[in-house]
Amino acid sequence: QYKITYSIWDDSNARTRDPQYVKIKGTKGETNENLCDENFDVTNQDVACVFISDVNIGDYECVSLRTSGTDGIDLIKVTVQINDTVVHTIVPESNQDFIGLDNRETKEFCREGN
Repeated sequence: QYKITYSIWDDSNARTRDPQYVKIKGTKGETNENLCDENFDVTNQDVACVFISDVNIGDYECVSLRTSGTDGIDLIKVTVQINDTVVHTIVPESNQDFIGLDNRETKEFCREGN
């Protein structure tokens, strides 16, 4: 079971109504892109996206996040869990307040060393 927790920034422009998608990559393969059918139209809250895949990805390497519209989302943290174990925590670069996804953008985040 995969759980990706989106921590949405405390700003009125941080939320979105656009669908969000996630894909997990590993040493042996990757999951299909999964729709996170949750409410991202909130601020200063965590939103969890949970899905199951029968693909054996091997050891976790990366998560790919995609927004499908032009109403961006701003995140202060993204946490990836596999079977209730945290495997990756993503935070903004040191000179940024948030991680932004906008205009049908896809961003991939890999653990150091991958």
